Amino acid sequence: MTAMPAKKREPQGTQAYYDALDARTKATALAIRRFLRRSAPELDEVLFMGVPNWRGNAWVCYIADYKDHINLGFHKGAKINDPSGLLEGTGKGLRHVKIKKGAPLPEKHLATLVQRAIEIDRV
Repeated sequence: MTAMPAKKREPQGTQAYYDALDARTKATALAIRRFLRRSAPELDEVLFMGVPNWRGNAWVCYIADYKDHINLGFHKGAKINDPSGLLEGTGKGLRHVKIKKGAPLPEKHLATLVQRAIEIDRV
């Protein structure tokens, strides 16, 4: 008899966050969520500090909505090598990518950033 793979848990508390967003914001936020589920299935999505966060060994990334954009933020973004120049921020740790609501995601560049963030999380 073969063992069944572990069933991935449903995100903890995040659905209420998405449900409360206006349609335009929700569409972009859910596009980012789908992207993260495809590109980083090993991360768990959890509501933390009022916004969806993804974690592996520690906090890896998050999304936060603003008036005209959504940030895909990286908790250890200052350690990420970003030749694409998408990352913004000047703090000790956090960096983010601004994604305009309704705009297509720069998936190729985001995938690189997410994979680099996961590599940093594994160390």
